[in-house]
Amino acid sequence: NTQLGGKAKVVLLTQDTMEFLAPRFTAMRDGLNAMPGVTIVADIAPKPVTKEGGFVTMQTILGANPDVDVVLGADAVVLGALQALRAAGKDRPDQFLGGIDGELEAVVEIKKGNGPYKTSIALASPVFGYAMGEFAADWLEGKSIPQAMDILPIALTSANLAQYDAD
Repeated sequence: NTQLGGKAKVVLLTQDTMEFLAPRFTAMRDGLNAMPGVTIVADIAPKPVTKEGGFVTMQTILGANPDVDVVLGADAVVLGALQALRAAGKDRPDQFLGGIDGELEAVVEIKKGNGPYKTSIALASPVFGYAMGEFAADWLEGKSIPQAMDILPIALTSANLAQYDAD
């Protein structure tokens, strides 16, 4: 917000129709609404929740709000929004696009370091996959397995991607 002169126009690409994800977007709204100078100019669930859905939704948003500063949502829809911003010549290095899921294409955008895609919250999918495979094999062999896994997400940025890739 300080980089934008105290004012920021924000787009939320939500998934409120999915009950287990709705609290994520409620928290985002609450945090953004508490910040002075921040205006949520669009709060919408793209249909479908894909890159193409994000592209079409962002094109519509840009018709009414051509100068967007922040776009937040799942990586797939935010990547579509980035594509729409680029197609309209409205992408800027001082924008903040952030996603959730740590998708490979988002990681590639973040690695560029000079674009609007700044972060993706990743859930360490390789760790989940490995653990699930190991636990399934243990269960099939009659061994006891954990009842739950607690693997914390990480905010991927250009500053920590090399370590994330190494891990």
